[in-house]
Amino acid sequence: MIVLDTGALVGLDRNDRMLWARLKAAAGELCGRAGSADVVDASVAIAAAQPGVTHL
Repeated sequence: MIVLDTGALVGLDRNDRMLWARLKAAAGELCGRAGSADVVDASVAIAAAQPGVTHL
């Protein structure tokens, strides 16, 4: 899971291509480094690594 604010959720809902590209790139980069194809696990790891995140 990646933690998104309301503006980001609205952007994704409106199919904002730039926002989708940034989201996919972050998960894809982590998968590449880890040698994994599981983008769900990658998005959880990205969210957990963010300062101030207390819930996933």
